[in-house]
Amino acid sequence: MSRPYKACLFDLDGTLIRSTHHFDAVWIRWAALHGIDPAPILATHHGRRMEDTIRHVTGARFDAPRAMGEQIDIIITMAATHLDNLTIIDGAKEFLHSLPEDRWAIVTSNHLSLVKSWLDFLAMPLPAVIITADDVSRGKPDPEGYLKASAALGFAPQDCLVFEWLACFQLDQFVFRRCLRHALVHHSHGWHRPQHRRECIVR
Repeated sequence: MSRPYKACLFDLDGTLIRSTHHFDAVWIRWAALHGIDPAPILATHHGRRMEDTIRHVTGARFDAPRAMGEQIDIIITMAATHLDNLTIIDGAKEFLHSLPEDRWAIVTSNHLSLVKSWLDFLAMPLPAVIITADDVSRGKPDPEGYLKASAALGFAPQDCLVFEWLACFQLDQFVFRRCLRHALVHHSHGWHRPQHRRECIVR
């Protein structure tokens, strides 16, 4: 990955911030409201849209748009409070500040209001382009969100480098080989590792 890229596209949870413990607690609280075993949720919710996780564990129970919307609002409200478990991955803030403002975006399975509140709480930079669960018809592992982010930044997909959390990297490899270059991020390493900086040169 020695060639320069024109833009960088970042996953949020596990790549720029640590939110696993926070969101696990939220899902446990939500499951208790409905008498649902949280174990299947905790095993599968990372990197997925809320609605996809809800359908996975409840089937058609909340399939009506209004019912699904109500459950998502409940989860967002829970996740917007008690933020002490949210932390920044080492070096992420400094790394983002080193990039041109119009050359990076966030692509997340989260919702926009929650993303903004989390980034504000952590005093993280807010990119001009944020693609969330509200913007896609197909959640990850489908790469729709990353393709939309590259288009919103005004660059061809092959000129963008994607950073995804290693632990939940299950994106469509065929599409990525054809359209997008990717780098796997392990959050225990942080962003001080020099290979991450080399891979994300933008010109």
